[in-house]
Amino acid sequence: HMVFGYAISALSSLKKEPYNFSNFEYNFLYFATYIAIFFSDMPVGMVLDKLPIKKTIIFLAVLSLLSVVGTLFMFHFQMTGYKIIVYILRGIFGVTGEALYTIQALLISLYGGKYYDLIIGAAFCIPLAFNSFSGIWFRLRNSSSNSSISLSVKIADLA
Repeated sequence: HMVFGYAISALSSLKKEPYNFSNFEYNFLYFATYIAIFFSDMPVGMVLDKLPIKKTIIFLAVLSLLSVVGTLFMFHFQMTGYKIIVYILRGIFGVTGEALYTIQALLISLYGGKYYDLIIGAAFCIPLAFNSFSGIWFRLRNSSSNSSISLSVKIADLA
């Protein structure tokens, strides 16, 4: 989840035209993500434990992608009630992302062998490294031009 300083500054443009998010609506984007994880983490984990790993990974990855693409379309078309749908999609994104972390840890514990400690450390650091790289790229991109942030960058920062 990209909830670092650069993502927050990019999302702050949601408070402006054409989205006009209030402070509550803006903060609820994060709340919707994490409240869904809070209430569904154990039940989803129990269900996923009973399913084959390959199918589960594919299902979660596709569902995560669909939630991000759905969010993109909701922001683009801004149909009536789109903010509610965005909150639901953010919840789905949070649950799928959390489940994929759990599966990642399971796969590492099954196949890591004697390199378990090294692999588990790298597996959880690599996404943070990409987030850091994305933050540097975002700042450089926006400091080199005075243009507004594109919708695709806003949606990518929600991820």
